[in-house]
Amino acid sequence: MSKIKKSSLSTSVDKFLDGKITIEQLLDGGRSNTDTILLSAAVPVAPGYKVLDIGVGNGTSSIALGSNFKDITIIGIDNDPINIKLATKNVILNKLEGNIIIRRADILKKNLSFSIGNQKNLKFDSIYMNPPYFDKDTINQSKSHYQSIAKYHDGSNLDHWINNSLKLLKFRGTITIINKIENLNRIICLLSGLGSITILPLISNMSGEVQRFILSFRKGSNAKTRVLSQVVLHQESGAFSNRVEDTLRGRARIDLTKSDYFYQI
Repeated sequence: MSKIKKSSLSTSVDKFLDGKITIEQLLDGGRSNTDTILLSAAVPVAPGYKVLDIGVGNGTSSIALGSNFKDITIIGIDNDPINIKLATKNVILNKLEGNIIIRRADILKKNLSFSIGNQKNLKFDSIYMNPPYFDKDTINQSKSHYQSIAKYHDGSNLDHWINNSLKLLKFRGTITIINKIENLNRIICLLSGLGSITILPLISNMSGEVQRFILSFRKGSNAKTRVLSQVVLHQESGAFSNRVEDTLRGRARIDLTKSDYFYQI
């Protein structure tokens, strides 16, 4: 890891997907992690898809997805100018300007719309996100500005993230979310009756409880709610489990429509 000083903000340059992609990211908050790659790996795509990454941050999730699927178009949005600057730089660094577009936009605003060329008011085939998961009124916030904007919300933000995403989603399109288990009930309430839901529980090790989850929602589907077998992230040694390691290194992806949901690429 090399360190780079840029004005008042320090960054590092790090490799992901077994060195396939290179990301410059802030040292103080907003850093990419296991969740970033697992979320990207679970987004369903097909040739020609229009995909929206909400809260793109430094761009790792979009770049991880776009590096494997250059026949899709990804729009990554964020409301923070530093994140937009980093994400734009990282897209160029990874030579993915042809299929990833970074735009400054706030998902909390009503009546958002997106256009590409002569395509106006886009509806997306896939939308994915890792919304802030701590209520700032119920937990002490980090002193880091970028930790705060990535992890803390004001109690109603999650509703806006979901409801505004639904307006931007095609019929039969999907929303993929990774988040803390404490927010699962609220997310299900927001999506209930609007489509089908599949939940993949994530646990740190065999003796741990479910702390996070990946949820896939398909708009307009009448399929029954499914809860898949939990994914164990770590072996007893502390190393990642084999399937998770393969995913983090870019050798596997996740298809939540199947019972055996990890598959090699």
